[in-house]
Amino acid sequence: MTGHATPHGEAGFSLAEMLVALAVTGLFALVLATGIARIGHAAKRSAAVESNAARVEQAQVRLRQQIERAIPLSDPQNPGSAVDFRGTSAITEWIGAPGDAAAPDAPWRYRLARNADGTVALYHRNSLDPGAADRSPSLAGWQAEPLLGDTAALELSYFGPANAGALSWQSGWTARPNLPLLVRIAVRFPTGDRRVWPDLLIRPRAAAATPCPPLAPADACGDRT
Repeated sequence: MTGHATPHGEAGFSLAEMLVALAVTGLFALVLATGIARIGHAAKRSAAVESNAARVEQAQVRLRQQIERAIPLSDPQNPGSAVDFRGTSAITEWIGAPGDAAAPDAPWRYRLARNADGTVALYHRNSLDPGAADRSPSLAGWQAEPLLGDTAALELSYFGPANAGALSWQSGWTARPNLPLLVRIAVRFPTGDRRVWPDLLIRPRAAAATPCPPLAPADACGDRT
């Protein structure tokens, strides 16, 4: 019987060579999978950053729209001597134009505050509602519009004439004859939170000489502070 010898140079892979090839292939697959996973995590982080930035921007636009349109109506608790605007370092409340979707309507009372759970929210109620002028901390009867959640602090300050007449930033603005010239809103986030809130400066239109009235629609005036 004549054997069929394998020609020289055409021998098959040995078992050792096959194991080495399989090990290299497995290592390559592991590296590739790890790279894909890292790309996926980076994409998710990038999407989260963009989403957080969009929420902050939306909150700032919303606050600017409403505080710019504050109305210097007489304060029912201080008739004839003060406008209906109350501001502390942690809360501010004012009378302003109703939301664009609700117009025409009576002016709304607004309240900006941070809740115990860390949510910064804008509250409103019709100024003609019974109890609308109540200054108690209760939010019964108010409609809530959450702006940002999981915050560490809300810090408010007001720019205008102090008791001596000089213009300065102040931590409160209550029982004054005029609206503040500027309202500064700062939101702080917990340590490690990647969100960023640029300090927001808002000028109520009725507090300074401007051809744009407080009740004008939110997008009717191009000037922004």
